[in-house]
Amino acid sequence: MGRVCSVQKSSEVRTGFLENGEMLRQTPRNYVFPIKVFDRSLGLTVKRHALTLPKMVCKETEIKSLKSLFLKCVNVSEDTIAKLLTNCPALQQLSIHGSGDLVNVKISGKSLVLKYFEIVFCFGVKSIEIADSNLESFSYLGPGITIKLNNLPRLEEISIGEGYSGFENNVFGQISCCISHLQILTLDIYRPEENIKFLSFPELPKLKQLILKVGAWDDDSLLAFTSLAKACPKLQRFVIQLIWMSPAKRRRKIRQVAKHPHKHLQLVEIVGYYGRTSDVELAVYFIENASSLQKIIIDPRYQVLERTPIGNDQLKKEKAARSCAKKQLEPRTPQGVDLVIL
Repeated sequence: MGRVCSVQKSSEVRTGFLENGEMLRQTPRNYVFPIKVFDRSLGLTVKRHALTLPKMVCKETEIKSLKSLFLKCVNVSEDTIAKLLTNCPALQQLSIHGSGDLVNVKISGKSLVLKYFEIVFCFGVKSIEIADSNLESFSYLGPGITIKLNNLPRLEEISIGEGYSGFENNVFGQISCCISHLQILTLDIYRPEENIKFLSFPELPKLKQLILKVGAWDDDSLLAFTSLAKACPKLQRFVIQLIWMSPAKRRRKIRQVAKHPHKHLQLVEIVGYYGRTSDVELAVYFIENASSLQKIIIDPRYQVLERTPIGNDQLKKEKAARSCAKKQLEPRTPQGVDLVIL
């Protein structure tokens, strides 16, 4: 059996049961959240696959003061979430990873103090509906589903990834109620499609940070993603995290797209820089178009998480990528802009 992760403070509980370096597990092997914890008697019946919460949160006073709850590989249902929110009036952060029991998730109510809500790899989920609440941050990562957001005036941060391309499920239509006041947006795009260059993006008038997690296939150009940056007139920080899937290098000339002034952009980060032509031309685009640019951070480290330690071959690739970045970008970086190669 795995073990309960340590409780860091009285208002926060992190619970997970994983073995042998597991990141997730098949949902039938998950533990089940003991909904009886909310009974007045607070008596827990411990059975096989039943989750035992730390003793400190088994008192009614501790349940009511709980502020953060992280559940990984623990099956929770919609009824469980409803009871959590009802019986934990101080709960501000709820994160659920790998639950197999969620299907149609609904959260609403101005009386809730919930600020951060996250659902990751809960593959049975078909819909998420959040309305009339003071939520400030929402994250979803998984297959394409129905997402309905309505009347969320404080929602300023969204992280979302649906399906392979990340765009096939009308992501911007799903978050349209928040676009006018959104300040931080993270998009997971595992397999960028060729037709991204033909997509049109709505203007995000107050967005300050744009973070893209993108699959790096062959040496496909990344310049199409600059159209997203162009849709953010107040953008201050642009981050692209390249997940090396097939990072082959091709010999070709550096492409350019039409110039566009990014007047407020101060920081550009390219994580997973491999030294491909596509990496260079993206960096050059921002060097040439961001008049307020202060720093470029280049991080060549491998971004795919594996259970085994990084081998010598991978370390050699990262060293070569650092050398490439130095040769490719130092001559192009103007005075006053700090080039940092990690």
